[in-house]
Amino acid sequence: MMDVSVKKKRFDGRKTAMRILNYLQNYPEAMDTAKGIALWWIREDPSRIQAALETLVERGILEVKNFGTEEYYGLGRAHRGATSLQELLAADSGKMSGM
Repeated sequence: MMDVSVKKKRFDGRKTAMRILNYLQNYPEAMDTAKGIALWWIREDPSRIQAALETLVERGILEVKNFGTEEYYGLGRAHRGATSLQELLAADSGKMSGM
């Protein structure tokens, strides 16, 4: 039997990733740090943001660029023209369910 807290954590991670992608659907050229995304894009706990960002980077949906000591996250070039970023995530739902 799966621990309920683990199940909720997985759902929260997917929800956070979807919120990030929804923002990027409206602003496809946007880039920011995990802290900036947490403060300005979706106002959520930075640790949840970081976990979602790492998963989206692993899946090739987001890119990371280093500027000095900061890592900036943004939509990968290949996905900037997508008509629905939610479809990208939904197509990858089997992989994302482990969040």
